[in-house]
Amino acid sequence: MHLTDEEKYMLASSKGYAVLCFLGDRIVGGSYFVSALEAKDILSTADTDFAPKKHQFYLYSLVLAKEFRTFNLAVSIYEMLVGEARKLGYTEGLAHVRVTKKQLDVACERLCKPYLIRIVENFWPELSEQDVKFMAFKI
Repeated sequence: MHLTDEEKYMLASSKGYAVLCFLGDRIVGGSYFVSALEAKDILSTADTDFAPKKHQFYLYSLVLAKEFRTFNLAVSIYEMLVGEARKLGYTEGLAHVRVTKKQLDVACERLCKPYLIRIVENFWPELSEQDVKFMAFKI
């Protein structure tokens, strides 16, 4: 996994820490503030607190942002997350899914707008919605 200079800058300069799960350009799950030591656990399931039921989702991409002291630390933790995702069976492009398309659409509809607004307002108030979408990396 190679990050561009702009991606490294966004990782290193963002405030807060979150792992988000995307379906296309829609956020379908994610974490609240967590420590780096808890990052591995996040990858085992999407945080679906805003969904009607507990589901696992397609994980097309992950986003990691934290206020790091160096770019190297940001990249190291990001690469660790990607590595753990691969160990869990997530491959380049598509992850295992345990829900029907209808269930996924219902959950996405409920999650997308309020979750994205919450992420922008609480985690990255300095970023626009487009900035957040830009930070979706394919794994």
